[in-house]
Amino acid sequence: MTNDAARDGPDADVCAAGRVEAALLANRPALEEVVDGCWVWRFARGYTRRANSLQSLDAGDDGDVEARLARHWTRSRRAGIAPCFRVTPLTPPAVLRVLERNGFQRQGHSLVMVCSDPGEVVSGTFAEGGTRWRVLTCPVSDPDWQKAIMGLEDIGAADRKVFGELLGQLPSCATGLLAAGEDGQVVGAAYGSCSGKVASIFSVIVARPFRGQGIGTFLMRRFMGWSGRQGADCLALQVVADNGAAISLYSKLGFAVSHAYHYRMLNR
Repeated sequence: MTNDAARDGPDADVCAAGRVEAALLANRPALEEVVDGCWVWRFARGYTRRANSLQSLDAGDDGDVEARLARHWTRSRRAGIAPCFRVTPLTPPAVLRVLERNGFQRQGHSLVMVCSDPGEVVSGTFAEGGTRWRVLTCPVSDPDWQKAIMGLEDIGAADRKVFGELLGQLPSCATGLLAAGEDGQVVGAAYGSCSGKVASIFSVIVARPFRGQGIGTFLMRRFMGWSGRQGADCLALQVVADNGAAISLYSKLGFAVSHAYHYRMLNR
């Protein structure tokens, strides 16, 4: 059987994908993780599939697949989350066979994009259409930044506590960005972190009335410059495959598709 994730996009360089996937896990830890060989089970009280799923970091780690999956699904159910496997080019074909045989349904289709050129450090202000914008750098522990990002991402009251706890798990270098107008109104935000020489940006969001004014591009360039100062030689991000506007923006900034991924879930 051919790995489903590899069929979703260009032939993946598995070694490069492994480096990026390991860095994505390190850059955005869950609340709880269990390492089983090259498999990693993650838990964050149900907030996001990525932080509440099992995945493999080595396509060759295919020993005792059925028993290992059963143990992890027992762990998931005890934690109150549905069994979920994140399928990447690093997923052993034997795992996919077992998941399909047991009725796990495919959900989602996303891309990991990477850039090997962080770019130059840019200033904290820019002008567009007669309006001057400024971008502030904040620690992710800053209450004002947290309030802004949660509002822009429309994170509900039930998820705000776990979102704050996940922010507390980020590497100490993690940084937040805020974009604001001359009147101080916050119109955009972003955040990310760096592990080793791979930086990851997790979210770039601009309030709907202010989109199309270059704010998202400037937030990206600001983060890219920050990652270069951290010593990163690779930047990685994840994007839903049908988000054409975001993919176009990232491509113009030098990002290219590394690999695709999706989830297999059992909803019973």
